[in-house]
Amino acid sequence: MRRLALLALTTVVLGALAVPASGQTAEVPTFRTERAYFKCAEGPKLQNVAVLQGTIPTWNTTPPAGSFTAGNGCGFYENLANASGLNLEFKGTFTGNLDNLTVELHDIYASTGRPNHQILMRAVLTIDDEPVVESALMNFPTTASSTGISEKIAFTFTELNFDEELGDGTQVHNIHLVARGGTETQSLFVWDASEVPAGLTFNPATPEAFKIAVDRP
Repeated sequence: MRRLALLALTTVVLGALAVPASGQTAEVPTFRTERAYFKCAEGPKLQNVAVLQGTIPTWNTTPPAGSFTAGNGCGFYENLANASGLNLEFKGTFTGNLDNLTVELHDIYASTGRPNHQILMRAVLTIDDEPVVESALMNFPTTASSTGISEKIAFTFTELNFDEELGDGTQVHNIHLVARGGTETQSLFVWDASEVPAGLTFNPATPEAFKIAVDRP
């Protein structure tokens, strides 16, 4: 009888250890979604000047409220002269675990329309000073606006695997994004205006159809 009672007590204790308090499941890494919008760096509307002087545009979660017609927004001119040197780039932070990252860019045609709705470009991503990916120079799909004057380029970095923390996480990650254009056309990338809500989506619920798989270990 004593042996049976001891066995029953052991079973109860082990069961209690296996189930967290309040009947909740064990905590695991989770990924919160956050939408951020690129912001103009201080200085001229043409951000090439700011980048040349070492002032890199960043982002925050406040959507752009004003329109281009009201004098808002800024841009970065991309052409053959700066395609291999001065690049469109953004720097900022994200707090928490990070697995997927969607990039949304907008540009205005500065030359003839895109053939086959594509733009020749490469994307470079660095997180916490770790070079995560530098894509090959390839054709990214574009979506023309209703006016046909501008276009959107959207793609998702997948399998980033910055998931070392339980729950959403509290670590602040430093992120550096560079978009290096090709040399076949000219573009004016634009942001920080209501018509062109360019920016980032951290851990999007639905990645874009065009993906760059990182598969970071």
